[in-house]
Amino acid sequence: MGFGRCCPEDIVLTANQEKEGQFTPRVLRKRDNYLTCVVSRCFSLWSRWHCCLDEAVPMFKTLHQIFRSHNFVNLGNERSTYMGFLEHGNLELLSKSDRHDSVFEIFLKMVVQR
Repeated sequence: MGFGRCCPEDIVLTANQEKEGQFTPRVLRKRDNYLTCVVSRCFSLWSRWHCCLDEAVPMFKTLHQIFRSHNFVNLGNERSTYMGFLEHGNLELLSKSDRHDSVFEIFLKMVVQR
């Protein structure tokens, strides 16, 4: 990887406790911010632009691997909270975006829509 350049395949989104100690908190925060951006954009494409999720299996598999490596918990840059649709017992919230949603919650909302 050259100076100032980064290819998508160079970005490691999965968590690995052994390797994460090699990274600065800033690098881990940037990784989490990137993942937040990607997942939020996917949700927006589905919810606002009505993109079909029928052919999104590769995306779901990749995101599943990423969240599995994070033990299916919120990212390091997110606070721990109950998922809104569970806390309020309102399944209609599964199709709506909320600024308090964690990235994992957004991922689950897309899985339910599939």
